[in-house]
Amino acid sequence: MSAASAQAYAPGARRLLVLACCASKSPKPQEIPALERYTGPLWQTLKATDPQGQCAVASVLSAHIGWKPASALVAPYERRLTPQRARELIDGGLARGWPVRLCNGLELPGAANACGWLAAAAGRQWDGHYASPFLEVCLVGGADYVAVGASLVAEARSRGYLAADCRVTTINDQIGYMRQALRAWLLVGARAAGKEIHNRLH
Repeated sequence: MSAASAQAYAPGARRLLVLACCASKSPKPQEIPALERYTGPLWQTLKATDPQGQCAVASVLSAHIGWKPASALVAPYERRLTPQRARELIDGGLARGWPVRLCNGLELPGAANACGWLAAAAGRQWDGHYASPFLEVCLVGGADYVAVGASLVAEARSRGYLAADCRVTTINDQIGYMRQALRAWLLVGARAAGKEIHNRLH
């Protein structure tokens, strides 16, 4: 089972983590999953606290690749989230695919947008409704990342990927506090996952 499939059936699959990318990255030259590419403190906390993806569906918000699941393959890159780039991501919304590839000044198709993976994770049905929209979202990152994330999350709610009463938690502070708060949020999901597994077995 792929990482994406495993997350889709995990007990924490109705909780969504949106974690900002970071400057610290794996030096591997080939494409690797985002969960492996990013090696900064917050990503270390995620991997240490929820190594099996049972507490939440993890995703990355990146200045380069936009909003992708943590299972998405990411090649090496360096790009900062400037205010201008933040505005581009907000204006592009969920339907805009990133990164943009150009050939002779023309944009090439093929960059995946956020709608596809969000719809699949929320359990899109044949009639356009969603069987399991996310009930909780946690945004983690610096001020510009949180601003972009809040805009995209609002659009995701309007599209039905999130429940109408979805609870949104924002973690934006000093790195030590952010690591503690992220771990605490994930552990709430771990307890919920444990209860769900117990109920399934009894």
